[in-house]
Amino acid sequence: PKDANRAFANIGPANSFFTVAFEDNFPIVGDGDYNDFVAAYGITQVRDSQNRIVSLTGFVEAVSEGSSSDHEFGILIKHQGLKAKLTVTNYDHNFSQLSERTEDNNNISDIVLFESTDQAFVTFNQGGQEYAFGQYRTFTLDFETPALESQLDNIPFDPYLFVKETGYDVHLVGKAPLPESNNPSATIDWQFL
Repeated sequence: PKDANRAFANIGPANSFFTVAFEDNFPIVGDGDYNDFVAAYGITQVRDSQNRIVSLTGFVEAVSEGSSSDHEFGILIKHQGLKAKLTVTNYDHNFSQLSERTEDNNNISDIVLFESTDQAFVTFNQGGQEYAFGQYRTFTLDFETPALESQLDNIPFDPYLFVKETGYDVHLVGKAPLPESNNPSATIDWQFL
């Protein structure tokens, strides 16, 4: 309350997490069980005393993977006309820090959270039963100048799964494929339906 530059925090979703579950057979209709990769994430918007967004912080957990394919999981956040510093911190299943990276972004941040979903889990065998525990990621996107609502995408932003074997990527409804995608219409104004 004493810092006019960081006065409020809006959590999305309130007191919970978004859960995204992907099928990786795109563009072929998959088997429909949505278990190829599952992640949970929450994002906090930190606002100044004028209700402008000064930073976004996120917490992400790899929940499960039921695919033989390897993927990259990330979140795209558009911030039109704004520069931002991104920091991503990688944690293991015990929440011990593994690594951290920073980068500067203009207009859009492609926040790669799990470079390999195959490596996002640690498996243990105990008493003949196999258990898998997911890793965690946090990220902070600090804007050089405070952002207005109109300059940012809306939460939940654009979580995506990039399938390494096929070069296809899967997004939420109404979002465009990645520029480097092999999706059938990646070069034109095409969105997921």
